[in-house]
Amino acid sequence: MKTLKTVFLITAILTLVACSSDDDAQPVITNEFEDIVMNLSQGTWEVTNFNNNGTDETANFEGFEFAFREDGVLSASTDLFTETGSWLYDDASSDSGDDKEELDITFQDPVTESFDDISEDWDILSASETEVNLTEENDAGTKVLVFRKL
Repeated sequence: MKTLKTVFLITAILTLVACSSDDDAQPVITNEFEDIVMNLSQGTWEVTNFNNNGTDETANFEGFEFAFREDGVLSASTDLFTETGSWLYDDASSDSGDDKEELDITFQDPVTESFDDISEDWDILSASETEVNLTEENDAGTKVLVFRKL
């Protein structure tokens, strides 16, 4: 009987030692759109859809070519002038508490009001080598912004 108790005690101790808190499953964060940095910085892009809370304002960006540089500088140019801003891919692992991947676009003091309207922290809906679909929800509704590679 004493041998059986000893075997049981040893088995229990080995079981406790084998189990540790390191075995707890951690949430896996996948950055589905992390290629967006490489894709956007190659070539120039145009706005093919900008819906501002139910109003189609795509025409406000007609003729603009957007260049997303690897250093985070964003320029939108026509034959007449250039708007300059910045962009940043924000993956889902940030401290914002939001588990969505974002594309942060900022134009400081733009000449054209439309560039103020697209200065947002956009949620990425989809992204490929040739098209990026973004959305942003606010108190007034939902904005949609689509870039297509030229």
